[in-house]
Amino acid sequence: MKSRLAALVLFCVALAAPAAEIPGLTLTPVAIPTPRTVNPYRIGPGSNGKIWFSDVTFRQVGFIGADGAITAFRLIDSGDPNNEVRPLAITEGPDGNGWFTISVTDSSGSPLRTEIGRATPTGLITRFPTPTVDACTVFGRAPVCGITVGPDGNLWFTETRTKRIGRITLSGQITEFLADGPGGEFFYEITAGPDGNLWVADSQNDIIRITPAGVITTFTRQGLFLARITAGPDGNVWFTDAPSHSIGRITPTPCFRHRRCFLLTSAGARLVVRADGRERHASRRSRRAHEPLRTILPARS
Repeated sequence: MKSRLAALVLFCVALAAPAAEIPGLTLTPVAIPTPRTVNPYRIGPGSNGKIWFSDVTFRQVGFIGADGAITAFRLIDSGDPNNEVRPLAITEGPDGNGWFTISVTDSSGSPLRTEIGRATPTGLITRFPTPTVDACTVFGRAPVCGITVGPDGNLWFTETRTKRIGRITLSGQITEFLADGPGGEFFYEITAGPDGNLWVADSQNDIIRITPAGVITTFTRQGLFLARITAGPDGNVWFTDAPSHSIGRITPTPCFRHRRCFLLTSAGARLVVRADGRERHASRRSRRAHEPLRTILPARS
């Protein structure tokens, strides 16, 4: 009986004690205003300790400062206040402003146009329509079209529905590049790679590289479903692959004849793609590491 009582006391003490802190992880909660007027979905890094965010629910963009203060700016279509102006992906440009992709629809959800938005920290909003009207798609509340700062100092973005990659200068000049491949491209995220190029995640088997000059190269491997992509600290580009429940890596090394071109890692398997488009197994467990497994579509420019 005494042992049971002691166990009960220890259990109650454990419940009353604060949760143990996870080593290396510090959580600092930030209170959202009540009643809730901000529902952040996507975030992007900013300068001076702030983080930019987009809010699809309340149709606004803003940032949270280093002190935890939240600043938000509502987006309204001046042509028709009933239209839905949805900010999608967001990042900070070299000019210190927040840049974001926008999908504009009417009250019934029919697409009207796609825009690139710019927001100053003081709330001055400027919107630039893209040449292609219906370039972005919104699944429920989930933003799709990505945006990032390129190595050339411009903003680069994906046009999910049109097989295009866009570039916008800080003055608002937009150029579109068509990536017309065999897979029925559905572009998601875009990131600046360590090799001075832009890399795009395409859900239809492709990883796309585009130079600042607009030269596009597509690398295809059947079975990939890419959604997120980012540059890693190891000099590689990392991406998610949903069907295999894995994280992949592509090494953007120069491609020369008779030398390894790209290292693609998916679901723990190491695959080396040579300049001739042959895919070879590189697992340490396999003694036939140099035996070709299968042929994939060679990189094309």
